Amino acid sequence: MQEDPARLERLVELGAVPQLTAAAVDGRMGKRQEKCAFALLELGLAFLVASDAHAPGVREAGLSAARRAVGDEALGRWLTEEVPAALLAGAELPERPAMPRRRRLFGR
Repeated sequence: MQEDPARLERLVELGAVPQLTAAAVDGRMGKRQEKCAFALLELGLAFLVASDAHAPGVREAGLSAARRAVGDEALGRWLTEEVPAALLAGAELPERPAMPRRRRLFGR
């Protein structure tokens, strides 16, 4: 996905609901992963943010930091609360808020 984030588009069209790792969104995994995460967000190909904290001490959860890194409260809430709640309830996904224009797809 890092080389060509748009490759995910066909899977989304077929109903896939891709998630991002919080550490990629807030930059803890490095610039390349952060750039890819925001490319997927800008392309509308990411639907939720989840922690990668499988156990204490493995990796910090960081959902709050990732939510802030998105740069928009409505989109952050959609990614971390609204979509996960809809998935758990077996409900239709809520409408996605617009991506803020402060970040550029290439060359951050």
